[in-house]
Amino acid sequence: MIKLSLCYFVADSTFLAIHHIKEVRKHGLHLISKLACNTALYKARSKKRGSETTEGGRYDLYNLDEACLKETREDDDETIKVYQIQALNPSLKGVLLNIVVILNTRKADGKVGIKILICTDLELSYDLVLSGIITYVFKLSLILMMQNIVLDFRVSKTTRKKM
Repeated sequence: MIKLSLCYFVADSTFLAIHHIKEVRKHGLHLISKLACNTALYKARSKKRGSETTEGGRYDLYNLDEACLKETREDDDETIKVYQIQALNPSLKGVLLNIVVILNTRKADGKVGIKILICTDLELSYDLVLSGIITYVFKLSLILMMQNIVLDFRVSKTTRKKM
């Protein structure tokens, strides 16, 4: 018998809450998810007493430090920059998160799109966070495609009977 160990739970949750993280961590897993594009993220700083972290200054996600830049991809239409930081979100009650920020700039008009991915594993590299999300989206797309095929088959079968 083959034993597989699961370490990460990937979820599509733009409106992530602390109870999501607690439930996943209760089972010994780390969460990989996404946050809303307008999420406030703050630099972590240590409290003077104790080991807790508190919020420092707010990150400007559109102007992150170049030291946080992990990858740049360019083609004819766009430039994609991938950054990785550790940050706090006020709604997540002091949980330090591994954040991957993806900035996509269209060359034609200069418009910038943003995606914010999170992971509770502070050591996980940005490329593995990205691959976890990409795998999840691919599997979800396949499931939806298969459901549509089955639904189309059922609809075409019932319309043939009525003719």
